[in-house]
Amino acid sequence: MQKEIVPYQDDLVTLKENEFKRGDRPNSSIIGTYRSRSYSLLKQRQNPLAGGDVDLILTGDFINSAYLKRPSAGKYLFGFRDQKARSLFSKYGTDIAGLNQNTFNLFLKEKIQPNFVREIKNRLK
Repeated sequence: MQKEIVPYQDDLVTLKENEFKRGDRPNSSIIGTYRSRSYSLLKQRQNPLAGGDVDLILTGDFINSAYLKRPSAGKYLFGFRDQKARSLFSKYGTDIAGLNQNTFNLFLKEKIQPNFVREIKNRLK
């Protein structure tokens, strides 16, 4: 399956970015809240989708450094080349590198499955 997923790396990074923009962890809970009320309000103005919760997007450097790692145990995780990655994992947990399973399943259904079925049909002709 990895071979079929790799060409869609940019699509998967976009899905991960959308999760961050909503302030969601892969399990759909929030990433976190800001200690400073004024900073939370600033972030809410910058990104209303997260509602003032942590979204891990300020400059875009973190998400723009994302790449798809090799799968393990059927999970697809992202690596991040940004220098803040280690600090963010320490603060918010390494699970933020994953993708929500429902999001991934929908991606498989809409992107991978049609191409896979088409390829099988072509080979059976």
